[in-house]
Amino acid sequence: MAQRIQDRLFQLDEGKNELVRLNSVSYSELELYENTNLHEWLAKEIKSLGEDLLVIQREHTAVKETQRRPDIVALDGSGRVGGAGHKHLISTMEYRIWYGRGEGRNVNEYMPWMHHIRPSFNDHLKQEKSMSLITGAGRSGLDPIAKWSLIFAPILFIVGGSMTADFGSYKDSLVGDIAANGDTAKLGLTLGIIGVALYVRSILGLTRITPEAGNAQARMRVASAGAVALLAILTVQSGMAMGIAGGVTSGAASFLGVQTAGTIVALLTVIPLAGGLAAGGLVSKYFGWVLLALAVVGLITVLAIGLDTEIGGLINGVLQGVWGIVILVIGIIMINGDGD
Repeated sequence: MAQRIQDRLFQLDEGKNELVRLNSVSYSELELYENTNLHEWLAKEIKSLGEDLLVIQREHTAVKETQRRPDIVALDGSGRVGGAGHKHLISTMEYRIWYGRGEGRNVNEYMPWMHHIRPSFNDHLKQEKSMSLITGAGRSGLDPIAKWSLIFAPILFIVGGSMTADFGSYKDSLVGDIAANGDTAKLGLTLGIIGVALYVRSILGLTRITPEAGNAQARMRVASAGAVALLAILTVQSGMAMGIAGGVTSGAASFLGVQTAGTIVALLTVIPLAGGLAAGGLVSKYFGWVLLALAVVGLITVLAIGLDTEIGGLINGVLQGVWGIVILVIGIIMINGDGD
């Protein structure tokens, strides 16, 4: 905020019994900023505005229909925002549906402030209650490509993996399955890398709509960077596997090394993704917890047990299946919540 404080302020000098005018300074000179300072102060002490207000939402991603980004959404004692009439109440609840981080049941917390409710508000309430696993942020503009990528990415990855090698294959048996499956493995590898590319696209889309509160967007940016790195590694891995499927097994050792590196990067990427989903309120925080648990178990498996063991291969296969189910469910919820 570069504007200067216009009010004339004075300090009383009791010794001289006179008023001393204070010098005007800019907010930037005081290192005060709108998002990190003023909004935070007002949100914590909203009554400083002179009214009895209830803060129901903080700054989030812009509404796709208007590209407007409300700083603080609050209700007064009669359920109005910024003016009188039912229209403002409905607009407020639309913000709640678009941006709300809480579950649908939390709308009831606002009922003491709702004295002027018309039938159309009940429709909004029913709509939000039906979104028990997806919150308003998820409705605010995840683009169609990202939404459908959440659906097709795990399907293609799992189907492609099943065409490439048997479930739980490891080390020599994995290489042997790829070589034996030949052209079928090549097709599976192609589907798998397309699935990973769609997975990266979906994370980039989720990052774009993630709110900045609670470092959620920062975590999603880390997840996006990790996903892009993962795509690069798995592309190299798929190329090596293509050679094995074509009968060239001399690079099998390198392939297994790249597989381990790719698995570690994939699991490390899931950690900030889990944190971003939980902190950003895009979906229920429980999805974030499941993904976090998956990443921790996976890292322990890779580092302590190894993917070159039968147990490690089985656990890795199970974790990939769980990951696929979670991402698929998130995609289905996103699509159903947006009414597409």
